[in-house]
Amino acid sequence: MGILQSVPVIGDLIEKLSNGIDELVTSDEEIGQIDIEKQRIALQTLTAELKEQHMQLQINMAQANHPSIFVAGARPAIIWIGALGLAYEALLRPLGTWLIMLSLDMSEILGEAAFQEATSEQIQTVAQFYQLPSMNTELFMPIILGVLGIGGFRTWEKINGKARNNMQPESAEFEAMTKIMLEKHKYQQQKVKEQLTGNPSVDAFNQARQKGDYRPKYTLE
Repeated sequence: MGILQSVPVIGDLIEKLSNGIDELVTSDEEIGQIDIEKQRIALQTLTAELKEQHMQLQINMAQANHPSIFVAGARPAIIWIGALGLAYEALLRPLGTWLIMLSLDMSEILGEAAFQEATSEQIQTVAQFYQLPSMNTELFMPIILGVLGIGGFRTWEKINGKARNNMQPESAEFEAMTKIMLEKHKYQQQKVKEQLTGNPSVDAFNQARQKGDYRPKYTLE
C-alpha cells in the first residue's frame, strides 16, 4: 500500500526532472552550440565522403592506365556484359519468344487427338517450354549500376566533347575532375563556416559572455 501511495510522488518527481532537463538544453546559447556540433558532424561526414570518392578516382585512373587489357578493360567489360544482358532481356527475348510462338504448331507437337482434348493450362505449359530462357537481372544489375555510378566520367567527357574510343584516358582530365571536387569541398566548408558565424544565438552568447552579464536560462526566474 505504501508503494502505491508513493506513485504520485514519483510521477511528480519525474515531471520536475523532465522540465529541468528541458530548461538545461533549450536555452538559446546551448541550442546554438548543438547546432554547431551538428554542422561539424555533417562537415566531417562530407569530408570523409569526398576523400573516399577521391581515392576511388585514383584507383580508377591507375586501372585505366594499366598496360594489361584484363585490368584496364575490366570496367568496360562489365558495362558491355550488362548492356548485352539488358538488350537480350528487353528486346531479343520478347521478340524471339513471339516469333517462336507464331511458328509453333500445337497439333503437330501434341498430336491432333491430344490437342483437341488439351486444356488451356496444358497448352500454356507446353508453350512455356519453347520460350527463350529469362536472365537473372537481379544478379548483375547492382554491379552494373555500381560501376556506372562510380565511373561517371564518361558522361562528363561526352558533355565536354572529350569522349574517346580507347581505354587510355588522359591524366589531365582526372586532375580537372579532382580539382572540381576539391573546390566544391572548399566551397561547402566556407558556406558552413558562414552559417555558423552568422547564427544569431551564437553571436548573442558571445556578446553576453564578453560583457560578463551572461546568465543561463534556467537560473533566471
